[in-house]
Amino acid sequence: MAMSAEARALRRSNAVFKGGVDPENLVTVLYGNFLLTPDEREKVTHKTLTAGQQLEEMFTALERRVAVDPHVLQKLLDALNTEPALVPVANQIQGNYDEEKAKGAANGGPTTSTSSNGDRGMRTPTQKELMDNVKVAQWYLFRSQSPQRRRSNYQHDR
Repeated sequence: MAMSAEARALRRSNAVFKGGVDPENLVTVLYGNFLLTPDEREKVTHKTLTAGQQLEEMFTALERRVAVDPHVLQKLLDALNTEPALVPVANQIQGNYDEEKAKGAANGGPTTSTSSNGDRGMRTPTQKELMDNVKVAQWYLFRSQSPQRRRSNYQHDR
């Protein structure tokens, strides 16, 4: 299966993503914008990993998400643009995405990963990828509730 323009753009931005970015700052931004699950955050912030390994882990997690849901790329760009130190990375990814869309249009293919049949250019996600996305959605729902509501839900479930 062909990769989507979003996935190709992120893959082309691999070097700029991993070069010169502060991993701790990036973890904070990604986790705060619900682009990393608590498990992924724990794995990335493990003390034995070097900065390069931390960036590699984050990139891999984002790449999996973008492969499953191309709309994650726009959410990533929005998150990166909130932090001045990460704006150059966002600009590079956006530039690569624009080039990939232009290539797709020039070749007569779809400019995004979906078309009228809904799945052209997208591979079938694995069970683990689907579960990772479910964890992110559950964490987002949990974080969006008030502490009183969380307590109420917990007591109701018991």
